[in-house]
Amino acid sequence: MEYLNDKSTNSDFLTFVTDYIHNVVASSVDKNNHPYAQVCDALYHKDDKLYLLAKKDGPLYYCIKHAPEIKITASKGDGTMNSVGIGISGMAYDVEHKYQAEIFEKNPYLNQIYAGHLEEAKEYMHTIEVEIESGSIYDIRLNPIYRRTFKF
Repeated sequence: MEYLNDKSTNSDFLTFVTDYIHNVVASSVDKNNHPYAQVCDALYHKDDKLYLLAKKDGPLYYCIKHAPEIKITASKGDGTMNSVGIGISGMAYDVEHKYQAEIFEKNPYLNQIYAGHLEEAKEYMHTIEVEIESGSIYDIRLNPIYRRTFKF
């Protein structure tokens, strides 16, 4: 799915995010209420929720524990006039290892990243569940430009 339209569902939007965009920036605030952003992968979605992985006790993990409100942004394309951007607002929670088997199955490159210490990585990597409030798309690849907000 490379394009969305007015008939696209919330599930279509999340499939677009996980399968087409994939690389995102997750933003929150730290314990001192300073902004924090981290590049990560949108790995999985189910039941209108988005799933990321974060290292337990890592910066993103601590930010989410401190302040669960999260903003996710991303863009993909070759130059401004051939790009698409997304935004997601919601609340993020550590759900320990929920859907971890499904996440690793859907994203087999994770096995390469953690080769040599895969089982250990599966312990310290926690699933972050994002309860989405809204998502948006701004697709400049189309003429006219396509804009839409998805309410969850």
